[in-house]
Amino acid sequence: MSRGLRVLVVGATGRQGGAVVDALLADDADFEVFGLTRDPDSESARALAERGVTVVEGDATDRESMDRVLAETDATDVFLLTTGGADAERRQGETVVAAAEAAGVGHLVFSSGGNAGAGGHVPHVAAKFAVEQRLRESPMRWTIVRPHSFVSNLARNRDEIASGTLSFPIPEGERFAFVDHRDVGRLAVRAFRDPDRFAGETIELAGAVVSLPELAEAVSDVVGHGVDPRPIPREAMGGGMATFAEFVAESADVVDPDRLHRVYDFEPTDLRTALRESDWL
Repeated sequence: MSRGLRVLVVGATGRQGGAVVDALLADDADFEVFGLTRDPDSESARALAERGVTVVEGDATDRESMDRVLAETDATDVFLLTTGGADAERRQGETVVAAAEAAGVGHLVFSSGGNAGAGGHVPHVAAKFAVEQRLRESPMRWTIVRPHSFVSNLARNRDEIASGTLSFPIPEGERFAFVDHRDVGRLAVRAFRDPDRFAGETIELAGAVVSLPELAEAVSDVVGHGVDPRPIPREAMGGGMATFAEFVAESADVVDPDRLHRVYDFEPTDLRTALRESDWL
């Protein structure tokens, strides 16, 4: 990479955006990192500043705010993560993309969702896909990363794992695709470093595709005691959650972790390593 890059991370104070910040700061390239936040006085924002990130106040749903942020930072590249539900995610995505275009940003990496193009019946997934479609119309260089289920989401099961069980909505005969959230940061850095290779690419990101017994076995290996898999029946879930769980299971079929190596020379983190290196087990 011949030029220093000024990367604005939208969503820098969350787990996924924080992983992007970590990867940018750890890389030996010449990255200057800016983190967007609504509250620069928050504990998470102060923690970013202490690590050398330039924290900038702004609102990803407000075009005037984003125009100001991009002008102040003179960002060459943007990492975009949308949150807050379908309506908010669509507004954030459309606002940031339009502002980035107007500011002359060279490359935008968008963290969407696994198999987003097939999720029209799941509101927040449909919103992410709408942002993807907006990007595909853009003259700006872009890369879309589609992370599947985050291993870190299993933290909510920590107490029951300690007692020897793992309840999860994967019925017998179905599988879920899992990804280490840190891989989003690693892949984003690769894209920023090599835009000619990654521009225009849509990448399904996962390191493992497993059944519930296989997931429980991996957790058991890491914690050092038996973990009994207990599938949560779809009928026991709320309608929206049941629909999403079914979609996630169907989406496992589009994942090919080996393709990440073949096509992008990228090695996703395997499931046991992601569990072993987590901060919650």
